[in-house]
Amino acid sequence: IGTEASLPALGELLRHEDTVALGCQALSTHASPKASDVLRQALSVARGAGRVQMISTLGDRQDAAAVPLLTRLAEDADLSVVRAAIVALGKIADEPARAAIAALRRSSRAELAGPVVEASMNAAEKLAAAGQDKAAATIYEQLLDGSQADNVRRGAFQALMQLDEDLGERRILETLRGSDTLLKPVAIAAV
Repeated sequence: IGTEASLPALGELLRHEDTVALGCQALSTHASPKASDVLRQALSVARGAGRVQMISTLGDRQDAAAVPLLTRLAEDADLSVVRAAIVALGKIADEPARAAIAALRRSSRAELAGPVVEASMNAAEKLAAAGQDKAAATIYEQLLDGSQADNVRRGAFQALMQLDEDLGERRILETLRGSDTLLKPVAIAAV
């Protein structure tokens, strides 16, 4: 139990709708990198609702090898699969995953705005936590765009202030002098 010898049995659980959740639960914390191989192989041939669980598990495992598959699934006919794939890409957040998310941000359908923003925020947070402030700031700057929802813009603004070398002082002053009435209260609250 818990060794690589268990992987074939866990892979078999992924083949059946009534046991896919058990398989995903066991594989989500399995120490072997081969557990991700089992998930990817099962997902590539799976049909039905179990795909969402497998996609989520690959995201939780931050399986970079799954990015090409997840990018394809982000264009699937099943909207729940598409949403799960987008969120999983945000959890992985390596360069290819971020590129896929950026492409989705530019061309995303309205019904995918939520998962695309969630994936973008997750990727930016992961980058910031790893000390990659410039890459994180690039994502947050894109989320400041006026086409984004108000709460997204506010959150991106707050995150950018934390990443700024001067802790947002310049950004706050520019916002207070500017005409963006949405962000002014955020800037005032930060003073």
